[in-house]
Amino acid sequence: MAGLERLLAIGLLATAALTDLARRRIYRAWSATALGSGLALALVAGRWSHVVIALALFGATYLLWSRGGLGGGDVWLAVYLGLVLGMDALVALLLGACLASVVAVVLVAAKKLTWKDPVPLGLFWCLGGLAVLVVDVEWIVVLGEMG
Repeated sequence: MAGLERLLAIGLLATAALTDLARRRIYRAWSATALGSGLALALVAGRWSHVVIALALFGATYLLWSRGGLGGGDVWLAVYLGLVLGMDALVALLLGACLASVVAVVLVAAKKLTWKDPVPLGLFWCLGGLAVLVVDVEWIVVLGEMG
C-alpha cells in the first residue's frame, strides 16, 4: 500500500473511531467517503481479492446487523477494512474484537457497565485497523504457520 493511500486510510479510521467514541455512531458521510475511496483505489490497483473479501465481510456483518448485533456503520466499516486491508482485515477485526472484550470486562468489573450495555465495536475495529496499518502483521501469519 502506497504512502498516501496508507495516510488516507489512517485518517478515515481515526475519524470513524473518534466519532464512534464521542457519539456512538459512524456517519453515512464517512461511509460514503470511505467506501468510495476504498473501492476506487482497490479497482485502480487491481486488488480484486480485496473486493471479494469486502463482499464476504458485507455478507457476514449484514447478517449480524439484521439480527440487531451491529450498527449499520459497523457493517460499512468492516467492508472498508476489507477493501483497504484485504485478508489483513480479518486480523484487524479480530484484534478489535479482542480489545473490545478486554475493555468490556474491565468496565463491568469496575461497575461502569453492565453485561447488557452495548460496547461501541466500531471504535475497536478502527483501532485494530490502525494497528494493522501501522504495524507489520506478517509476524502473526508466521506464528500461525508454526502451530
